[in-house]
Amino acid sequence: VQLDNTQELSMIINHICYETYSSNKYKEDTINHYLHIFFIKLSEHSHISTETSSMSSSLKLEIIRRKIHSKPYLNWNVDWLSHELTMSKSNFQHLYKKTFGITPMADVINNRLKYAKYLLSTYDMTVKQISKLCGYNNEIHFVRQFKQICGLTPSQYRMK
Repeated sequence: VQLDNTQELSMIINHICYETYSSNKYKEDTINHYLHIFFIKLSEHSHISTETSSMSSSLKLEIIRRKIHSKPYLNWNVDWLSHELTMSKSNFQHLYKKTFGITPMADVINNRLKYAKYLLSTYDMTVKQISKLCGYNNEIHFVRQFKQICGLTPSQYRMK
Protein backbone atom coordinates (compact mmCIF):
# COMPACT_ATOMS: atom_id res chain seq x y z
CA VAL A 1 0.00 0.00 0.00
CA GLN A 2 1.45 3.35 -1.04
CA LEU A 3 0.57 6.13 1.38
CA ASP A 4 0.92 9.85 0.81
CA ASN A 5 0.88 11.26 4.33
CA THR A 6 1.90 8.93 7.14
CA GLN A 7 2.16 11.54 9.90
CA GLU A 8 -1.24 10.64 11.35
CA LEU A 9 -0.44 6.91 11.35
CA SER A 10 2.97 7.54 12.92
CA MET A 11 1.32 9.50 15.70
CA ILE A 12 -1.01 6.59 16.47
CA ILE A 13 1.94 4.17 16.53
CA ASN A 14 3.74 6.48 18.96
CA HIS A 15 0.69 6.42 21.23
CA ILE A 16 0.59 2.63 21.09
CA CYS A 17 4.29 2.46 22.03
CA TYR A 18 3.74 4.87 24.89
CA GLU A 19 0.83 2.82 26.22
CA THR A 20 2.79 -0.41 25.89
CA TYR A 21 5.40 0.81 28.37
CA SER A 22 3.06 2.75 30.62
CA SER A 23 1.63 1.58 33.90
CA ASN A 24 -1.85 2.64 32.85
CA LYS A 25 -4.51 0.44 34.45
CA TYR A 26 -6.44 0.21 31.16
CA LYS A 27 -3.50 0.00 28.80
CA GLU A 28 -4.76 -3.18 27.06
CA ASP A 29 -8.07 -1.52 26.22
CA THR A 30 -6.33 1.68 25.17
CA ILE A 31 -3.94 -0.21 22.87
CA ASN A 32 -6.84 -2.11 21.33
CA HIS A 33 -8.66 1.15 20.64
CA TYR A 34 -5.54 2.71 19.14
CA LEU A 35 -5.09 -0.36 16.93
CA HIS A 36 -8.70 -0.11 15.83
CA ILE A 37 -8.21 3.58 14.95
CA PHE A 38 -4.92 2.75 13.21
CA PHE A 39 -6.56 0.25 10.88
CA ILE A 40 -9.48 2.56 10.14
CA LYS A 41 -7.04 5.36 9.24
CA LEU A 42 -4.89 2.95 7.22
CA SER A 43 -7.98 1.95 5.28
CA GLU A 44 -8.86 5.62 4.66
CA HIS A 45 -5.35 6.39 3.42
CA SER A 46 -5.33 3.30 1.24
CA HIS A 47 -8.69 4.25 -0.26
CA ILE A 48 -7.50 7.80 -1.01
CA SER A 49 -4.30 6.46 -2.64
CA THR A 50 -6.32 4.07 -4.80
CA GLU A 51 -8.64 6.87 -5.94
CA THR A 52 -5.71 9.12 -6.77
CA SER A 53 -3.84 6.44 -8.69
CA SER A 54 -6.94 5.57 -10.72
CA MET A 55 -7.41 9.20 -11.82
CA SER A 56 -6.50 9.96 -15.39
CA SER A 57 -3.28 11.84 -16.04
CA SER A 58 -5.18 14.80 -17.47
CA LEU A 59 -7.30 15.10 -14.32
CA LYS A 60 -4.18 14.94 -12.14
CA LEU A 61 -2.55 17.62 -14.30
CA GLU A 62 -5.65 19.79 -14.00
CA ILE A 63 -5.58 19.49 -10.21
CA ILE A 64 -1.87 20.39 -10.09
CA ARG A 65 -2.47 23.37 -12.38
CA ARG A 66 -5.29 24.63 -10.16
CA LYS A 67 -2.94 24.42 -7.19
CA ILE A 68 -0.30 26.43 -9.07
CA HIS A 69 -2.88 29.05 -10.05
CA SER A 70 -4.32 29.36 -6.56
CA LYS A 71 -0.94 29.52 -4.79
CA PRO A 72 1.63 30.87 -7.26
CA TYR A 73 3.87 32.05 -4.42
CA LEU A 74 4.80 28.51 -3.32
CA ASN A 75 8.18 27.08 -4.25
CA TRP A 76 6.99 25.05 -7.23
CA ASN A 77 9.56 22.99 -9.13
CA VAL A 78 9.42 20.26 -11.74
CA ASP A 79 10.95 17.65 -9.42
CA TRP A 80 8.20 18.06 -6.84
CA LEU A 81 5.38 18.40 -9.38
CA SER A 82 6.42 15.28 -11.30
CA HIS A 83 6.82 13.39 -8.03
CA GLU A 84 3.29 14.43 -7.00
CA LEU A 85 1.95 12.81 -10.16
CA THR A 86 4.33 9.84 -9.96
CA MET A 87 5.76 10.62 -13.39
CA SER A 88 9.24 11.09 -14.68
CA LYS A 89 10.28 14.74 -15.00
CA SER A 90 10.48 14.58 -18.79
CA ASN A 91 7.14 12.80 -19.14
CA PHE A 92 5.50 15.31 -16.80
CA GLN A 93 6.92 18.31 -18.68
CA HIS A 94 5.96 16.89 -22.06
CA LEU A 95 2.42 16.01 -20.96
CA TYR A 96 1.92 19.38 -19.23
CA LYS A 97 3.03 21.32 -22.31
CA LYS A 98 0.90 19.12 -24.57
CA THR A 99 -2.16 19.54 -22.34
CA PHE A 100 -1.94 23.26 -21.55
CA GLY A 101 0.30 24.66 -24.28
CA ILE A 102 2.81 26.03 -21.77
CA THR A 103 5.66 24.56 -19.75
CA PRO A 104 4.99 24.05 -16.03
CA MET A 105 7.61 26.60 -14.93
CA ALA A 106 6.40 29.18 -17.46
CA ASP A 107 2.92 28.67 -16.02
CA VAL A 108 4.28 29.21 -12.50
CA ILE A 109 6.09 32.40 -13.58
CA ASN A 110 3.04 33.75 -15.43
CA ASN A 111 0.84 33.17 -12.40
CA ARG A 112 3.37 34.74 -10.05
CA LEU A 113 3.49 37.82 -12.26
CA LYS A 114 -0.30 37.92 -12.52
CA TYR A 115 -0.41 37.85 -8.71
CA ALA A 116 2.27 40.56 -8.59
CA LYS A 117 0.20 42.78 -10.91
CA TYR A 118 -2.77 42.33 -8.62
CA LEU A 119 -0.70 43.25 -5.55
CA LEU A 120 0.93 46.22 -7.30
CA SER A 121 -2.42 47.66 -8.34
CA THR A 122 -4.21 46.93 -5.08
CA TYR A 123 -1.78 47.42 -2.20
CA ASP A 124 0.80 50.05 -1.31
CA MET A 125 3.65 47.66 -0.54
CA THR A 126 7.26 47.94 -1.62
CA VAL A 127 8.44 46.00 -4.66
CA LYS A 128 10.63 43.94 -2.33
CA GLN A 129 7.62 42.96 -0.19
CA ILE A 130 5.62 42.05 -3.28
CA SER A 131 8.47 39.98 -4.70
CA LYS A 132 8.56 37.97 -1.45
CA LEU A 133 4.78 37.52 -1.45
CA CYS A 134 4.98 36.22 -5.02
CA GLY A 135 7.52 33.55 -4.11
CA TYR A 136 10.73 35.24 -5.23
CA ASN A 137 13.79 35.06 -2.98
CA ASN A 138 15.56 37.76 -4.93
CA GLU A 139 13.99 41.16 -5.68
CA ILE A 140 16.36 41.80 -8.61
CA HIS A 141 15.36 38.52 -10.25
CA PHE A 142 11.70 39.44 -9.75
CA VAL A 143 12.14 42.90 -11.32
CA ARG A 144 14.11 41.46 -14.25
CA GLN A 145 11.54 38.73 -14.90
CA PHE A 146 8.64 41.16 -14.53
CA LYS A 147 10.16 43.58 -17.05
CA GLN A 148 11.07 40.80 -19.48
CA ILE A 149 7.53 39.41 -19.57
CA CYS A 150 5.40 42.51 -18.92
CA GLY A 151 7.55 45.09 -20.71
CA LEU A 152 7.61 47.39 -17.66
CA THR A 153 9.29 47.33 -14.29
CA PRO A 154 6.98 46.73 -11.32
CA SER A 155 7.25 50.41 -10.36
CA GLN A 156 6.36 51.52 -13.89
CA TYR A 157 3.42 49.11 -13.91
CA ARG A 158 2.16 50.55 -10.62
CA MET A 159 2.42 54.16 -11.92
CA LYS A 160 0.59 53.19 -15.12
